[in-house]
Amino acid sequence: GNVNYRTDKLNLFTSMNYRTGDRVGEGLRQFQWDYSDNNRITDSLFQNTHRTSTPNNLGFRIGGDYYPSTNKTVGYTLDISEHKELEQNNINYLINTRDPGEIGERQMEENDNGYHIDHVLSYENKFDSKEQLLKAYASLAHEIDDVFETGTMESQYGSDLKNSNSKTLENNNNITMAVDYENEYGEKLGIETGLKFSIRNFGEDLNYLEG
Repeated sequence: GNVNYRTDKLNLFTSMNYRTGDRVGEGLRQFQWDYSDNNRITDSLFQNTHRTSTPNNLGFRIGGDYYPSTNKTVGYTLDISEHKELEQNNINYLINTRDPGEIGERQMEENDNGYHIDHVLSYENKFDSKEQLLKAYASLAHEIDDVFETGTMESQYGSDLKNSNSKTLENNNNITMAVDYENEYGEKLGIETGLKFSIRNFGEDLNYLEG
């Protein structure tokens, strides 16, 4: 939903969105590799796949624009979003001559949880002219993403059971500033110039265990 309030000097707005539901896909995948320079003619990999993805995402935005004059605008926007997504995969290896030990049913589950916060400050000046335009903005973004994945591989012979777990934690920060200026001189000459720079700090921790 959206809510907006506006006067001659001020424009305030807010919005919220939510998304969920199951997305399901399944099918039979068949791969074959031809080795013309080898005694083996082909390798085959046939597998049945089933995937269910369930997003649970919430987003919120609030901000406003201030008009010091008819040709100037100063704005601020805050975006906050949270995501919780579950994905379940089931792969049944029917034929696997490339890796004969990898035969049977593999089940995987991935939980992806995190949030994102973004502050944006903007400025626009039209100089009381249709030819001139100055735009600038500064953005500060922070993001956390926590992914945990578990997997189980069960041989069709019933004797082998392999488990694997992995956990990835991302902690990202990004600062961006940009300025853009446009001007037209008559009908045949115009210029556009700008400057943009970003400072990024991305951090990632990965843990993996197989047994």
